[in-house]
Amino acid sequence: MNSIIPKDPQVIETPINTGEMIPYGETRVMTHGGVITAQRVALPRSETTILAKLRALAQSAGDDFYYSIPVGSKDGKKSNIEGTSIKGAMAVARLYGNCQVNCDVQETATAWIFNARFVDFETGFSLERPFQQRKGQSSIGTRDKGRQEDIAFQIGASKAIRNVICNALDFFCDYVFQQAKDSIVEKIGKNVDGYRQKVVARLAEMNVPLKNVEALYGKPTREWVAGDLAKIIAEIQSVQDGMASVNDVFPAPRTPEAEPEAKPEEKPEAKPEAEKPTTHAEAKPEPKQEAKQEGLPLDAAEKAKLDEAEASWADALEPLLKAAKGAKTLPDLNAILDNNEALIQEMGQKAPPSVVKAYAAKIAAFKAAIGKKAGE
Repeated sequence: MNSIIPKDPQVIETPINTGEMIPYGETRVMTHGGVITAQRVALPRSETTILAKLRALAQSAGDDFYYSIPVGSKDGKKSNIEGTSIKGAMAVARLYGNCQVNCDVQETATAWIFNARFVDFETGFSLERPFQQRKGQSSIGTRDKGRQEDIAFQIGASKAIRNVICNALDFFCDYVFQQAKDSIVEKIGKNVDGYRQKVVARLAEMNVPLKNVEALYGKPTREWVAGDLAKIIAEIQSVQDGMASVNDVFPAPRTPEAEPEAKPEEKPEAKPEAEKPTTHAEAKPEPKQEAKQEGLPLDAAEKAKLDEAEASWADALEPLLKAAKGAKTLPDLNAILDNNEALIQEMGQKAPPSVVKAYAAKIAAFKAAIGKKAGE
């Protein structure tokens, strides 16, 4: 049995001097002056058959075959970069057949340069495309620089291979992308509520605050429709495939309303200082203003505003604190905090001091609990 299967299949470069059939199990690249030429193959491809197989496979794979990464523009509007994933591209190359994809790599101090090459044995067509991958790209929540670098290398190789296939076989890759996207939208449309719950649960597992996603889509969770859910699922898939990080795909929302709140409203009230000498009674409001600054009891309107801010931040921090509470080790806890760095910074800048103190106390308690379990 072992003698039937070649132990070490090789690509053999052969000068084009014969029209012989290529034996089963052997791949030959016919060259003429360094140029790859078309050759006879044992099983010529059929585009009709390829499209039929790709359609069935893409409809079954769904979000595995395409990715979606949100990007912002200068005017604050959100758009998505979408395309065929590495899994979809590899499926296209496999079903297209009679082709080969190679990838060489060169290294610099800060990046790898992948040179991917696609060869179509049946038509003689070949294409090369370089891709530069930064070594410092961060895609997962870990402080292990070696592991980050390993993952960055794998991401670069996958992107280089995907890019050369999608450019060489653009029609087939576009077809797979559209079929996969349409199938997932149709599937979600039959059970929107169920998929909405699954998406919310998956976002919680990834420690992504819901308010981040709601801000990106400009609508609350309950109003997400099939198209929105399909995009979010594809965005989650892009994170899982290492195409982007959580913070890139689901960044913390910007709050342009913070600037008006910072405007001091007490300046107009400073005018009575010039009228102080009129009567002693009119000087009484001044201690009241100083009392507010010293943290003495607030009036009803200010207290209501503070309560509202505390409640809002409690909702925003709930997913983070829930995930932090479930951390088993300090590295796990630190990874969760790193993934939510933007939210934590925003809290430190804009949340009431009571919220910041409560958050710090809870994180300290979580760390103490982890340390206690480790000591046991």
